[in-house]
Amino acid sequence: MPQTADKQHPQCAEALAALAQCHRGHGAATRWAACSGANQALAKCLAAERRGQQRASDEPRSSQQAAKAAAAAAAQQAAVAAAAVEDLDQRHERAELESDCFTIFHA
Repeated sequence: MPQTADKQHPQCAEALAALAQCHRGHGAATRWAACSGANQALAKCLAAERRGQQRASDEPRSSQQAAKAAAAAAAQQAAVAAAAVEDLDQRHERAELESDCFTIFHA
């Protein structure tokens, strides 16, 4: 691992140090899985760090999706309310016409 790896991944600094120490101590034996335990520990640490970063980046996306869904629901409610008002207006006009017709024919 490069020297800057511990600066890029401070949560995994301990696992990085253990892997580097193993590589220094075993030399060529690292080809035959002498450091596989340290390597697996580092892989788990890096994966956990990556999952944490993904969750952090997903949170704003989730709030944006929730805001869009709320806006869509509000727009739908407004459309339903407008349709109800239009229906009432039509009923009122019909009632006025029926009343006028009744008055004309029964006067």
